Amino acid sequence: MIKPSTRPAAALIRASALAVMLACAACGPSSDVDAQSGPASTGGGADTNPLDQMAGVESLGWLTTLNDLYPDEYSRLGAVVDHEVGSGSDVVAARTTLMEAFLPFMAKRKRSLRSAADELLVDYLRLNLAALEHLKTENPQACVEIAQGKLDPSTQLSQTAWTKTSEATAQLLKAAHGAEASPVARPDPTLTAEEQHKWFVEIGNAGATRRTAELLRDPAAAARASADELCQVRILLMKGALLSPPETAAKIVLAAG
Repeated sequence: MIKPSTRPAAALIRASALAVMLACAACGPSSDVDAQSGPASTGGGADTNPLDQMAGVESLGWLTTLNDLYPDEYSRLGAVVDHEVGSGSDVVAARTTLMEAFLPFMAKRKRSLRSAADELLVDYLRLNLAALEHLKTENPQACVEIAQGKLDPSTQLSQTAWTKTSEATAQLLKAAHGAEASPVARPDPTLTAEEQHKWFVEIGNAGATRRTAELLRDPAAAARASADELCQVRILLMKGALLSPPETAAKIVLAAG
């Protein structure tokens, strides 16, 4: 069991979908994006906007959600990408520009989450967990870096990995939109001592061991730990949150930023 005295920081639970998107742009397009986007020279005069072509790729499916919920922002990004591709940039550069242009908008949406319904935040957490569980098998180091919001730009991940992170990003947009359309009063999103204690209990129920507690308590031990171990710690923190009452899980998401 994880003792309350270990006090794992809520930030450890974070698996930022936004950080994943930005890292994805730096890593370059998948073969599917290449195939559907075509040569950069077709961007300016093509019948289909390059952003629409990107939205048709499963690993960038969050763009469809953006178009559904925030059409003005989608149109703005479409113009940005169309100009980039029309100027002769390749798909990698266009995607990088897309993410950079999208960052301020997403930052505002994340600030809206404080007023999102518990179930929307819990779904966001569940999808982030699914992404990390996949990454633990595929690339534990990427799992750790993504959870810290700093994926190495040279990292190559599978379509499945990007698709799972895209699903989490789409849910973040849904949660923000729901908060803006029907805000929920949440005067204090801070975890109470009782909620934190129950979270620790659920982390233990999720399978935490003495080693888990050591890695949470001792920075030196964490510094020596393998990527697989560190990824597992983050997964257990998320599982513990999902075993907690929805209102507690929602607070954990908000505390993670």
